[in-house]
Amino acid sequence: MYGSVFAGAGVVDETYSKYQWDQLRFAGGAGLRFLVNQKNRMFIRLDYARNSMGGSAYYVKLNEAF
Repeated sequence: MYGSVFAGAGVVDETYSKYQWDQLRFAGGAGLRFLVNQKNRMFIRLDYARNSMGGSAYYVKLNEAF
């Protein structure tokens, strides 16, 4: 079993000139990785993430992100 922590931040707008620091949004989370096939390095990923706007989500995926 392995662990993972991730985070990100960003702004989306029509043009660069409209970007403002107070519109910056954050997201982050943590997860567990369970090795199910050592030969092919296949994992089951269980993640939980939250963002600065109050949203959250669970993710379950087979295999690695990268």
